[in-house]
Amino acid sequence: MTQMSKPQEDRGGKPGIQRTLQRPEIEGSGQQLPAGSVSVEEIATVGEPFSAALSIVAKTTTAFDFTETYDQSVDVVENHLVGIATLAMQELRIADALAQLRDAKAVRLTYLDLLGQVETVAEHPMTKRLPTLREYAVTQMSLIEWLELLGQSLTLLRDGRSDEAIDLLNEHQRKPEIDAPALSFTGTASRVQAEAIAALIRVTVHDFAGARAGFDRASLMMQMLIERLEEEFNGDPSGLDVIKGFQLQLHSLKAQGLVAQYQQLLSINDFGTAAKIAEEAALQYEAAATLADPVSSHLWAPVFRAQALEQRSRRDQALAELALEREDWTGCEKLVRSTQGHYEAASSAVLRSELPMARSYQEKYLNSGFTEGVQLRRRLERERLNSRRIKSLEAEVKELYSSVRRALGPSGVVVNNATEMVSSVQQHVELTTHIEANLRAALREVADDLSQSELGQPATAALAAEARELADNQESGPNFLEKVKRYGAKVKDLAVLTGQTAGPLVELLKALSVIS
Repeated sequence: MTQMSKPQEDRGGKPGIQRTLQRPEIEGSGQQLPAGSVSVEEIATVGEPFSAALSIVAKTTTAFDFTETYDQSVDVVENHLVGIATLAMQELRIADALAQLRDAKAVRLTYLDLLGQVETVAEHPMTKRLPTLREYAVTQMSLIEWLELLGQSLTLLRDGRSDEAIDLLNEHQRKPEIDAPALSFTGTASRVQAEAIAALIRVTVHDFAGARAGFDRASLMMQMLIERLEEEFNGDPSGLDVIKGFQLQLHSLKAQGLVAQYQQLLSINDFGTAAKIAEEAALQYEAAATLADPVSSHLWAPVFRAQALEQRSRRDQALAELALEREDWTGCEKLVRSTQGHYEAASSAVLRSELPMARSYQEKYLNSGFTEGVQLRRRLERERLNSRRIKSLEAEVKELYSSVRRALGPSGVVVNNATEMVSSVQQHVELTTHIEANLRAALREVADDLSQSELGQPATAALAAEARELADNQESGPNFLEKVKRYGAKVKDLAVLTGQTAGPLVELLKALSVIS
């Protein structure tokens, strides 16, 4: 791919994106920068662009060596090292990423030191451009420092210190924004990747709002890069593949932003909207796969297709939640099957990729399909069983309501709703309790009266004992009242026999007449 550097003033031309050195394949860093001077012509004598640029950077030590060639060489070396660091960070090789960033930072710090020396020189060929060069160099340094902070945040996250990882990201957000137009093309591309990595960190700690904002920023910057490319190539067919490569990344970024939004919606149980968002994410991944087919049919295209299938599985999971709410058990069963089916299809699709990560993706999809399928089926059975229980309880309550209405009907009590039913039953309970209390008091008086009676018959003593036993009986309700009725019959016989017309016996008989 064509390497882009910062905007240049092309000695008589307008400022624009200048294509400079062909980007080499990513290789290991760690080379020491030997001291020494360099001539401008040296860049043309070395065959390998990065090695040539590295050699020039290493040998430039004085203000007199600060040339256009040195300036461009610093860009090449820095972009190369930052590119390696960004890739390493994406692959979670954090120590490697931080090592590359230290090298890039050292190159840029040396550049700034030499730039400071040049600014004190009265006459220098690049004097007019020095303010622009300083602004650009400071912006690039800010990018490197942010990438370092991002590496530190990933390290904290890996060590289980997620709160500190997020604090670092939030600390960066409080700083002034890096001016994207002031960055080199490669620097802006690195910033896009950094924004995406920061957003993924936020996804890991369930900060879905922050993640979505990060993906949106990355998408906007990627769109700006595409517009810069389209302007640079100006319809040149040779640039179509380059532009498509950035467009597929744009689709991927938009999809990841939608996935974060999906998680947000799940957290508030908005399953209907979540299902729509998951489908939109799937379409974005499919668009990325289509663009990747001509140039990456065995690398990224299968991965994007698998990710699209994963989003369709998530869509069906959200729809299954809606089916559970509707008690559509048959529809839910179909959605559970399709959820697993999409994950299995994703597992098969990703195996077409030759990327090292393909196998881990395959295992992830298989495990997710199994886990989600089991969990959804268990929820389905639990919700279906609970629904049956609730309906059974509702039937029992309805029958109870009907029974109470029938029971209260003969007494003239009309019950129109559950509140009236409860009120009526409560009144009857209070009345019954009051009657029972009066009867127990009367029984105690009867027992005392009989115990002091001069009749002295064994039957009288037995009736007194029975009265005390009934008064202290813990039973209540119909059983208690029935026993008192039977006892009342015996007392009535005694009252008739003794000719009593007043006293506790008669008072008990009056109380019993209420329940007879």
